Amino acid sequence: MKLKNIKSVSKRLQDSLLTKVECTFENWRTNERFYEVFFIDNNGKIVAKFKNKTPFLVEQLTSKYNSLFVVWHSDIYHIILVYYDLTDTVINSYEDIELGVEDGCFAVKDNGLWGFINEEAIETIAPQYDNYCAFNNGFAAVCKNGKWGFINKNNELIIPFEYDITDYTCFNGGYAPVSKNGRFGFIDISNRTVIPFVYKNALMRSKYGKLFPVKVNDKWGFIDIHQNEVIPFEFDNIECDCDGYSVYHVMKKFNEHEFWGLVDARLNKQIVFCKYLSLCPNPNSIQAHKLNGKYVLLNWEGEEISQEFDYIEEYSSEGLYKYAENDIYGYIDETGKCIINPQYKNLSEDFTGGLAIVVNKDFSKSIINTSGKIIIELK
Repeated sequence: MKLKNIKSVSKRLQDSLLTKVECTFENWRTNERFYEVFFIDNNGKIVAKFKNKTPFLVEQLTSKYNSLFVVWHSDIYHIILVYYDLTDTVINSYEDIELGVEDGCFAVKDNGLWGFINEEAIETIAPQYDNYCAFNNGFAAVCKNGKWGFINKNNELIIPFEYDITDYTCFNGGYAPVSKNGRFGFIDISNRTVIPFVYKNALMRSKYGKLFPVKVNDKWGFIDIHQNEVIPFEFDNIECDCDGYSVYHVMKKFNEHEFWGLVDARLNKQIVFCKYLSLCPNPNSIQAHKLNGKYVLLNWEGEEISQEFDYIEEYSSEGLYKYAENDIYGYIDETGKCIINPQYKNLSEDFTGGLAIVVNKDFSKSIINTSGKIIIELK
């Protein structure tokens, strides 16, 4: 297989089936330009190809299938089914599609209203709602005529349209934050009020632990289901972690700076105090950005376990972080130990499948393994 005029190659994510290759071709005789996108499986076989005279965007609908794609062109999203012989057909078209599957569903918009399709691109709930929150644990909050309720995947109304919602909500841990008459509380799936509507604001819970994040006056804190204060109301903001970790990001303002810490929902306590500009949890460590501009790694007890670096990537890939000293990049592990010394330019990529494409100091490219050994030199 040979592809010409390659513009970019998108690396294959761990849950993705295909690699995307974008190409452009100009015919100087006819003054025509063509844009082509190919999707290639791990055997090097082209499983889908798209071509147009004007720029367009195309992505897999879901990593579950290598035959379903979403093409955005002329402000319309088209769901495309590609056959084995690379011919294709349009299944459906929408004004908008929220890519990124949530609980097996994608939100789609048509004529200004939202509905849902499944991972097979079947429209399970026709567009009919003014707004929505993505499905979670089988339920989604939806809005009609300015009021919010909850439906299941059969589009059955489980909670009537009687609430106000100002932020994303779902039944995480069995309870959902909603509001009535300008005050917030929590309900369960039977629409029973478990935390009364007396708070200035309330946040979606972590699915772990028994904490309820709520706001009293101008400060956030945590209570239990009996409304007992568990962690004091001393935070200026709280964010629930959306990457699957059992933590809340908590923030305090000092001298015009925002300092972040972490509260562990399982332990019911603050494990990282509010002294970092940003924090990013990873499986075995936490990336932290300090006020002096340096970056360090923390363990899950909140202790700094690495030396300070000019930069550490937010997320580790296959147990390795990209880090920098004097604008030259290398890789450290999740304990802060240097695995590959700084020797690459900023364009070096994360590891996928034990390999990474790196840009050397002379701007040549190589593919290395996780020990830094050059596997392929690219020309």
